[in-house]
Amino acid sequence: MVLARVRESAQQAFAHPRWRPFLPILLILFTAIYILFGGFLFRVIEYDAKVAAIQRWHGDQYRLRLAHARFMSKQIFNDTKQLLIIIDKDQSERVTGILNDALKLYEAKLKYKGPDRDSWRLKNAINYAYSQLLTVGLNGKSPATTMGKVFHVPYVLLGVPLLFCTIACFAHEYLVPSMLKSGSPYHRRFHALALATLLYLGWAFIVAIFYYLQVHDSFVPAFFTALTAVFTVQMPVDAVTPCVLFVMLLGTTVALLFGYLVAFFACASYGGFDFGIPVSTEVPDDENTAGQQKFTVVVDQAGDSKLIN
Repeated sequence: MVLARVRESAQQAFAHPRWRPFLPILLILFTAIYILFGGFLFRVIEYDAKVAAIQRWHGDQYRLRLAHARFMSKQIFNDTKQLLIIIDKDQSERVTGILNDALKLYEAKLKYKGPDRDSWRLKNAINYAYSQLLTVGLNGKSPATTMGKVFHVPYVLLGVPLLFCTIACFAHEYLVPSMLKSGSPYHRRFHALALATLLYLGWAFIVAIFYYLQVHDSFVPAFFTALTAVFTVQMPVDAVTPCVLFVMLLGTTVALLFGYLVAFFACASYGGFDFGIPVSTEVPDDENTAGQQKFTVVVDQAGDSKLIN
């Protein structure tokens, strides 16, 4: 008896319409906190190791450049057979320093890009955590430490379903009911499918303009990237700031939302599935029921049925 009452109370609580409209908002807040938490931990785990690796890289570059400058100095002065050149140790060090600076200037003119010291600062770490939940990635960026790799696995396994469930819950609670306004169930679903497709294409066009202004040199690849963002195609993020990258990730999130609506209404219209879409069923006319009062059964999204005269 006690278990039956608890089960009945739980079912009534979860089916209660008062808190259900707030569920997507709570999921969005929880997902945002989850992303911030992941970004903070990635920053704590990876930043110091990245700084140490960059310092080692710069030290190796300096030693290689200095060794090459000394080799060039010896080739210039010590292997000369036709001229009598006497150079002492101090002069050799000065020439080596001049050659070292010349090599450094040459590398700068080549626009050679070394490791980024800020790649694991808090903003970039949050963007990385966000991109992992969207499954778009950041040009092959991944944790380098063992602790970071170990943390990355459960973070993604829990976060990806959380984000996609949040998108689905938001769409099903706020967008699906407002898009189902036509008469018959089939026309209602077909019109909603057409509207969702137009929303997705329109949003892709807006995002493509942003990509064209910030990233791409041509509009065609920008539009292709925006159009396939829902399929988690990786975005070019080499020359953008963390704020621009965050806006790009938000654009991909909205594209996933509209893409979910397209898939949802396509399955509802042509797949023969109901998915809890509100359906009105009217009792057909019959000779035996002539003169009797008629009712319309309306089933809402919560699964509650109501009789309407």
